[in-house]
Amino acid sequence: YTTSTGWSAPAAIPGAVDVQEQIAIAMDDLGRAAVVYITDSGLFGDVRGVRYANGWGAEERLRTDGSYLGRLQIVMRGTGEAFATWMEGEGVTDIWS
Repeated sequence: YTTSTGWSAPAAIPGAVDVQEQIAIAMDDLGRAAVVYITDSGLFGDVRGVRYANGWGAEERLRTDGSYLGRLQIVMRGTGEAFATWMEGEGVTDIWS
């Protein structure tokens, strides 16, 4: 979205397939963004992320563990550095980043 032209046409995020319900996005002051999401890889999922800076980058796996995953969050500094957290585990839950 820009104030001069409004919304652009929708575009798929490369590599973001089999995304489950949880997705989180953050953006800095220059329009760079980072997206994290949980993908369905069978019984359990993976945490994956993609960055945007003048176009979408390659998808990266942040966590592949075979645990229950959830409660994704992401923040981004004005300098473009991003920090993501999520919970994983069954019964006793751990917080990861």
